[in-house]
Amino acid sequence: MARDWASTLVDLLTSPVSVVTDVIDALAGTPAHERFSNSIKTDVFQDSHLRDLDGVSTDRKLRPGTILRVGRTGFWHYGVYIGGDEVVHFTSVDSDVSTDNQVMRTPMSRFLGDASEFQTLKFPQRVRGRRVYSGRATCARAIEKIGMGGYSLLDNNCQHFAVWCKTGVAISGQTVLVNGGESDSAVYRAGVEAPALTGRLPALDRVPDLIGMFDIEVSRTLFASNYLP
Repeated sequence: MARDWASTLVDLLTSPVSVVTDVIDALAGTPAHERFSNSIKTDVFQDSHLRDLDGVSTDRKLRPGTILRVGRTGFWHYGVYIGGDEVVHFTSVDSDVSTDNQVMRTPMSRFLGDASEFQTLKFPQRVRGRRVYSGRATCARAIEKIGMGGYSLLDNNCQHFAVWCKTGVAISGQTVLVNGGESDSAVYRAGVEAPALTGRLPALDRVPDLIGMFDIEVSRTLFASNYLP
């Protein structure tokens, strides 16, 4: 990615703020790659020359247990990165929305398809009152479901599966306007009943995703040709 000196100057001018937030994050025990200053460097000042010297904000590696999403025509496709350039996700030979879909373990290239970029998700400590799983536990939960079928666009889709692996709650913002976003599948009820959504629905300009409703954020956008397995 091209660097420019204007961004470098802005980066330098705002560095005192980063010093303060780094102290706060250090006291709070925030992981380095999630600290406010590094998020700003990655998302806002990524074209600063200083980024070439910052091992965290230029980190292109994916950590096992990271929930990924990639844009398809009209929807987001979700999966769980398990390391080794592999993703566990709902898919089939011909489609990501086929009734023949199964939870499969595939190369990253199969998950990405022809997309030029993809996104990683950042989860709060709790989602719907449940503490999110560690990366290792998330991977184990995903791998355990390999071979699971019963795909349903509204009741058991790729987002239900991926979010469940991380949180234990099978929710999909992509179906919230149709059925409230929760899965009624026995596959997930065996773990915990997905709580009903309450409160005001978000603005329609956030469709077809609405993950912000669950305090889940987009952490990074990475170029498909530039990430490191």
